[in-house]
Amino acid sequence: MTGYRRLDTSMRRGSRTFSWLLTLSICLSTPLQAGDPAVVAVAANFLGTAQRLVDDFARHDGAEVRLVSGSSGQLYAQISQGAPYDVFLSADTARPQRLVDAGLAVGNAVTVYCRGLLALWLPNSAMPPTLQAIQQLSGPIAIANPALAPYGAAAQSSLTQAGLWSSLQPQLVLAQNVTAAHTMVASGNAQAGIVALTTVLASNIDASEYLTLEPPVAPAVEQGAVLLIDSVNNATAAAFFAYLRSSRAQDIISGDGYLVTSDLDGSDP
Repeated sequence: MTGYRRLDTSMRRGSRTFSWLLTLSICLSTPLQAGDPAVVAVAANFLGTAQRLVDDFARHDGAEVRLVSGSSGQLYAQISQGAPYDVFLSADTARPQRLVDAGLAVGNAVTVYCRGLLALWLPNSAMPPTLQAIQQLSGPIAIANPALAPYGAAAQSSLTQAGLWSSLQPQLVLAQNVTAAHTMVASGNAQAGIVALTTVLASNIDASEYLTLEPPVAPAVEQGAVLLIDSVNNATAAAFFAYLRSSRAQDIISGDGYLVTSDLDGSDP
């Protein structure tokens, strides 16, 4: 995308936080007005769940939220260059925190809205899906690119911990994001893959074909959200950002196979 407007970073951090809190309190107590949409940049692995959240939010609040999807690295770069997004739902916490530190996001901390798990997917094989089994494969093994995608970095961590990262290098195929890694396996272009558990569950893959990789075998991926600074006065953006922590939203997120945050306030904005 080109032609982004630059985000104004001249506001003092304290005044930004006060303005956001004031806007949030107003938008939670006042019905949202039509014609005040928000644009949410969402990591590819979370797109399906985000769409369900947007639909639920629209049903209850009558406000429009539009989604733009990509890898966390791509979206972060776009935001840094001034992309006109209102909320960033990353698949990590490091990139959102960089936006906070650079004065491009509201507040002083990142909101963790869920934690994602990996799955080793080994379809059409007589072998059980284990990390040791993939050593016997001769074909490509798909993972998300660790440099761009947090789920790729988690996959690299699991393979490194198992002592397989170096030996599997000739077979590893790096996808742009974890959803693309899933597509490689589903299409037969990869013999196996380390993908997001949520995409496996959504695809109704037989339980005999995949293995959930949980800590300490593979790290859970903390996914962070921030409200971008130019959107501090966008009531829809602020309300959707608050909605992510509601019990209603967290039920949807949990139902899609994510671990939900443990610090909910139990409210339903």
